[in-house]
Amino acid sequence: MNGVLRDGDGDEIKLVDPKNHSTAISKLTPQIKTPVRRKRNEKVTPPFLGRNVRLGATMSPVSRMRNGTDVRRKRPRRNLALSVTFRFPFRSRSTIARTTRLKAGLSQLYESILSEERRRGGTQAAAVTRTKNRMESLDVFTSSTISAQCAYTVAFPGNFISSDVLMYGLELWCPRQFIPYHYLGSPQAHAYCFNAVGPHENAAQHVALMQRRCLGYTEVIESGKCLTLPYNYPVGVHWMCVLAWKDTSTNPAGYLVQPRNSMSSLRRHDRRCIQDAKTFLKGLYEYAGVPAYALPKWSEAPTCVDVAEQASGEMACCLHTLGQAILAFHGTWRNQSFSEGFVHSIRLHLLDQMGVDGFNVRVSTRSNTTTAVGRTRYMNLRRKYFNQISRLEKTKECRLQYPSFMRYQIGDVIQFKCGKDRIRRMVTHIETYKDLKFMFHKETVRACLPHLRESDVNQAVSEYKSFFKRADLARGFVIFHLSPVSRDESSKKRLQFQETKPVSGVRKKVKLFNRR
Repeated sequence: MNGVLRDGDGDEIKLVDPKNHSTAISKLTPQIKTPVRRKRNEKVTPPFLGRNVRLGATMSPVSRMRNGTDVRRKRPRRNLALSVTFRFPFRSRSTIARTTRLKAGLSQLYESILSEERRRGGTQAAAVTRTKNRMESLDVFTSSTISAQCAYTVAFPGNFISSDVLMYGLELWCPRQFIPYHYLGSPQAHAYCFNAVGPHENAAQHVALMQRRCLGYTEVIESGKCLTLPYNYPVGVHWMCVLAWKDTSTNPAGYLVQPRNSMSSLRRHDRRCIQDAKTFLKGLYEYAGVPAYALPKWSEAPTCVDVAEQASGEMACCLHTLGQAILAFHGTWRNQSFSEGFVHSIRLHLLDQMGVDGFNVRVSTRSNTTTAVGRTRYMNLRRKYFNQISRLEKTKECRLQYPSFMRYQIGDVIQFKCGKDRIRRMVTHIETYKDLKFMFHKETVRACLPHLRESDVNQAVSEYKSFFKRADLARGFVIFHLSPVSRDESSKKRLQFQETKPVSGVRKKVKLFNRR
């Protein structure tokens, strides 16, 4: 690698040459120092290349300095041709203890809420759903922190990490070298950045601010640095990023974009994100004042490194996106990759940083939430289907896979509207299908269309096809499993338990379903 990195003290850090695997990484000149506790909201340098961090290689033993002595710990050799692993060999006891207390506090809070919801009754799945909704509605402690539910998703793998955590990490470790995600994804999102605001007293100042911001983004690219464009696609499911930079090595006017996706099964969406990135970057240069004849032409660059693949079920795509942004920020995105250990280190540093910035799990709840989980959604229905849902005959609602419906999540409440009537149902399960016949075979006809018989599959297919445009049928279908909300007393089933006489010495309880 021809690039030169420097640590927090300005000393040069030499990395392994990817063409020569026998070259050992050089030791850092300064000794490891004890980290200093900083004040709240104090600006810090990224911990990934600071004075307390060693940049190691997987091909050689890792050297650590303790009390002035060199302690070497053997690590197994790996055949990684283009991979250099970032490691965090030093973590103070106070840092580890604070991170441990944070995870323990989140786990204790989750268990206490879950036990309370279990006492309310219902199934285990319903209790878990209500618990997640309550965790999601935890208030934000200060303006520089994120919600308790977001911290919970970072602390425990297997949870989708929201945009709040992504923006928090990008602002912390990659300042001024990324595009906010809400400016990307569609022409409407681009309009938030490029189009002038309506007439109000601060309109001129706002337009001037956005022009200076766009000019700053173009200066990042023109200076030879890399700009990160994060994408949430499919929405609410996966995070990936597109890197944009100016390559003057082969072509003086070469502008390149390259996708970085941590899931091979979702890389079919890279083409859409690349096209959107090209459109946004073109508008970025236009808004910055570049004339039309001088606009750069963007081309896709082939991936020259092995992009780290996240483990199945881990849902660490947000952390992988942060890792790619950190590589881009330090100028090593073209010839370096990272391993799962680096992703785990990002997770720990996020938790530690949130604890330093004032995160507290003992916060009050509020009714309105700032995230997508637990929101109230709205649907219009015909009178026939509205009455079927109100009578609890129709328990599943089918829609096309439009992006608006793909944002729905388990735990959301759908408010169905028909004229002046309203009824609320909670989403307990979501399934997607490509074929209507297969969907009715799996979900049953009576649950979707109660007025038909179970064997009338062809009639059910024709009825659904009459609702949708023929060109939109190729999108596929999403089906929502519905359950009553406790506040809907008018449509809720009442359960009465009547004790009967013991039969053969065994007391039995009989459920009687009565509608009132």
